[in-house]
Amino acid sequence: MTAAWFDNLVVTVTGLNNGVQVFSQALTPNATAPTLYTFSGGLIDQLTFSSIGNGPSHPGYSGSGTHFAVDNLTINGGGAVPEPASWAMMIAGFGLAGAAMRRRAKVSVTYA
Repeated sequence: MTAAWFDNLVVTVTGLNNGVQVFSQALTPNATAPTLYTFSGGLIDQLTFSSIGNGPSHPGYSGSGTHFAVDNLTINGGGAVPEPASWAMMIAGFGLAGAAMRRRAKVSVTYA
């Protein structure tokens, strides 16, 4: 995360699960270099970012406001639950494999 125009920006990241706040963290990103932040708060289905603050602009920066940039956002999900269609296809595949095994001709071995 990087502040867009100036330092002293405060970005609050809030994680929610079914509308209930699971965690909240206040960050102060730098305007001249990106900073890696890691969040953990259990099961999250919504993530919100809000920013406030101002400070001196850096030379060569011509913007204003509480903008910030996020890049390479990675969300690590826990064990995902398959959709019903995936379950149906898996069960049908097992059924077809079982039927194919039962229909296979028996091979008898004879010794000379």
